[in-house]
Parts: sequence; C-alpha cells; structure tokens
Amino acid sequence: MAEQFQATSASLHSTIKNFKVLDSDNDDKISRDQFREYIQSLPKKDRIEGRSLEEVMNTLDPDTTGMINLKAFLKGLFIDLTEEEIIAAMKEHGYDPDREEREREQQRLANQAAAEKSWQENYDALLSDERMLRTEINAELKSESKPIEAHYNTVIAEALATFEKERGEQSEAERRQRELDRERAAAEAEAKAAAKAAEEAERKKKEEEEEKNRKAEEDRKKKEKEEAERKRKEEEEKKKAAAAAQPKPFDANGADSKDKAKKDEGGCCVVM
Repeated sequence: MAEQFQATSASLHSTIKNFKVLDSDNDDKISRDQFREYIQSLPKKDRIEGRSLEEVMNTLDPDTTGMINLKAFLKGLFIDLTEEEIIAAMKEHGYDPDREEREREQQRLANQAAAEKSWQENYDALLSDERMLRTEINAELKSESKPIEAHYNTVIAEALATFEKERGEQSEAERRQRELDRERAAAEAEAKAAAKAAEEAERKKKEEEEEKNRKAEEDRKKKEKEEAERKRKEEEEKKKAAAAAQPKPFDANGADSKDKAKKDEGGCCVVM
C-alpha cells in the first residue's frame, strides 16, 4: 500500500474529503462496493498493486461487516502515518475518531439490556403459566394433588433449571465478548505505546547523532587551530635561529686598537 499512496498532508486531507463525499449518510462508514469504486476511480499510478482488492478490503474490514470506517480506511491507505496524525486529520475535518468504538459499546449495552428484558419477560410468562397450571391442577385433581403436584414441581424445576442454564450460557458469551473487547483495547494501547516509544527512540538517536557531529566538528577546528599555532611557533623559532647564525659586522677601528694594545703589552699581535 505504501507504494501506491504517499503519506503527505495534502493527499491525506484530499482522501478524507473524498471519503466524506462517499459517506452520504454521515455515519463515518462506506460499503465495500463504494470502496471498490473509489479505488478503481484512482489514476493507474495510484492504484493498488501486488495485492488483490478483495485482500485489501478484508484487511480494512476483518469482521466482514460489509462496511469500512474512516479510521481503518486511512490507516490502511497511509501506513507510514502514525495513528495520532490520522486522528488529528480526522478531527480537523470534524470526524470523531472514537465514534465507532463508542457506538459499539452502546450497541453491546443495548443488546445486553434487550436480552435481560427478554429473559425477564419469558421468566414472568413462565411464572404466570406455572400459577395457572397449579390452579388448574388443584381444581381438577384434589384427591391426587400430592403426587401430581410433586410431578408438577419436578417439571417446573427442570424448566427453570433449563432456563437458568440458557441465561448462564448467554451471560458467559457476553463475558467472553467483553474480554475480547478488553484484549483488543489493550492490544491497541500497546501498539500505540510501542509506536510512541519507537518515535522517541528515533528522536533521541537523531539528537545523539547531531551531538556527535557537533563534537567532531569542534575537535576538528581545535586540531586545526593547534596545528596552525604549532606551525607559527616553528616559523618563529626558525627565524630566531637564522638571525643568531648570521656573522656580526667587522669594526676596523676597533680591531686596530685591540691589536695595538696587544703589541704594546706582549710584543706580539693576537687577532681576536
């Protein structure tokens, strides 16, 4: 998918606008047929390659509800974007990223309430039938009331036990669904945390690399400065050595006076 869609701000916002056009009933969802028509309407360079359209739709609609919500739609097309960036773009266009999850929870609660209401109604009806049956039996079979009532109580007890069992199975199914919902929410939270940690690690790595380059540059400049200073000192030392090696100017008058003084003292001349 990353080969067909570039995760840029312009293409992201353009895709959201196209989705809004397809979402005629404003429920933040489009059908598989609408998604297929949208993909086929794209230019050839932007079309999906390497995977069949059916495989892509199964990825965006794993529960095969026949509908694809905006959040899954964008996450499937823009895999290089973080969920935070996609959510920010949705909010910017007036979409509620938590709408589907909230509606799913509301639907679950509604289904649970309807199931409890249905159970209560059936239970009340069963009790009502039980009272009517008990009255009829007492009226018709007064002489044999004890064995018949015992049998009746057994039948009622079995019926109630069966009803309770069915209710327990229904509650167990609802409990498993809640566990699945919690596991899915935990997995999503873990994925968000992992993505954030990876982003933070990348940022730190970049900062460390920049700091390393900065220190290397400082060391290079320092070495260049030290080398220039060393060459300057060597040059000064060479100049001093050259100056010291040059002969002193000859003073003719001074030399004659000294020679004369030597002659007067010792009778010989020593040239210094």
